[in-house]
Amino acid sequence: MLIDAKLADTSDLNSEIENLASLLQQRGVFIRLGKDFTTFAARIQQTPERAPLHEQFAPDLDMDGAQSAFWICGYDEDGDLVHTQAAHLLDLTGKSIAAHIDAHQHNYFPKSPPVIRSTVKPKAGPRSSSIDGMVAYHGEMWLRKDLRDQGTAAILIRLGLLVMVREWDPDAVFGLMNWSLACRGFNMRIGYHHSEPMTVTWDRSDSRKQHQVWLVYLEREDIKFLMQMPIVEFSAALANDFR
Repeated sequence: MLIDAKLADTSDLNSEIENLASLLQQRGVFIRLGKDFTTFAARIQQTPERAPLHEQFAPDLDMDGAQSAFWICGYDEDGDLVHTQAAHLLDLTGKSIAAHIDAHQHNYFPKSPPVIRSTVKPKAGPRSSSIDGMVAYHGEMWLRKDLRDQGTAAILIRLGLLVMVREWDPDAVFGLMNWSLACRGFNMRIGYHHSEPMTVTWDRSDSRKQHQVWLVYLEREDIKFLMQMPIVEFSAALANDFR
């Protein structure tokens, strides 16, 4: 049963969201939705396996000027946190995704290990420099290690996208992904069909090795296309081992 989510007059979307929640429950993941980010931050703080909350969703800040926001948490049968994701809606009318990231880049840094600020280099790709409008940022994606198989992540991402469409109908959705995941095609496995490399790079203070995050994004027509794919078939394909 979903709680704390706005019930818009979109019965088909609500029905699929509930169906996905039921499918996840069969996999041992019990879903909750909410908009109180103080609760979200506290739950993350109580889960040492999960990295600290990024600044974009800090409850005491303005979430980069977001118009609206929600979170999704998944729990196991014992009530332990096994999944998080969150999204907020940005009015980037006349201002591209690349310009937004450049202006708010400090909010995308991990809290540990510390970043060597002098080494930070944003790199705007061609599409991120032109996408604007009402754009959703999708972040805080985490899934406990024992559940990272059989397409569960793809189902969870689809659930998040459906809630974004129901709540906001955005012009585009974007996120930032660790380069090692992007290079292995994880963005494709969870439904993000487009990416741009080396969106933000920096040196880590613990090793002085370069770290990268890559932009992943979907535009309105991409989301419509993705929503037409039967999720059971899609997740079954992603659960296969590739040789």
